[in-house]
Amino acid sequence: ETDIRKLSRREMRNYRDNVLRKLPSNRKKAPALRNKSLSEHLSDRMHKKISVTSVNAHLARLSVFFAWCVDGEYIVANPVAGMGIEKTSKASDEREVYSQDELKKIITSLLPKKLIAWAPYKFWIPLIMLYCGCRQNEACQLFVSDIVEIDGVVCFNFTENEETGARIKNSSSIRATPIHPVLLQIGFLEYVVQRIRKTGISDTRKIQLWPECPYDKMNGYARAFRRFFERFNRRYNTQNPKRTCYSLR
Repeated sequence: ETDIRKLSRREMRNYRDNVLRKLPSNRKKAPALRNKSLSEHLSDRMHKKISVTSVNAHLARLSVFFAWCVDGEYIVANPVAGMGIEKTSKASDEREVYSQDELKKIITSLLPKKLIAWAPYKFWIPLIMLYCGCRQNEACQLFVSDIVEIDGVVCFNFTENEETGARIKNSSSIRATPIHPVLLQIGFLEYVVQRIRKTGISDTRKIQLWPECPYDKMNGYARAFRRFFERFNRRYNTQNPKRTCYSLR
């Protein structure tokens, strides 16, 4: 209930260092954390803390709000401006790329005859990430209508959609990316045609490519795939914590 005009940089630094930086990662998703109070989160010593990138993202959102307050003359200065934390490591240090042997192991292990409870999304989404460099949710939220032809080139149209809940990380990530020839050679478009025929729906905007990946507000469409790939990667490929689904990008 503090008056916004009384919030100082000292208090916001305290919030940054003693609240934001002490929050456990995935506190709203992990079953062991999601129902705990803020004080329990701050005293947690068992789970990894949120990354510097996440802390800076929170601070950036706060800074936008306080900048709006300055423009509206509610306060005279933005107490969060310039308070982001400098990262001591590069993104390339946080994740490692897969070796050629590991990629071969991943792809062969994802084949229908190799994988228990096989489903098309388990095979195609890793390959789309690998060959198109997209994020996992971008691949998971694809609908048939997102397969477009531009100047004779078949592309993925990575974009936002209010009706389906599809979202993109930022405006610069909205793009059309050519579908890699390898994906075409191994039958991706044939799979798309099968989805259209199986549903019997003429409106391609309503045909989800991966029906096993339902939407939820917190995770978008990626939850089912994320849970699958984490288990699959550790069981069939590697125990290296730096080699994850994002390493495919």
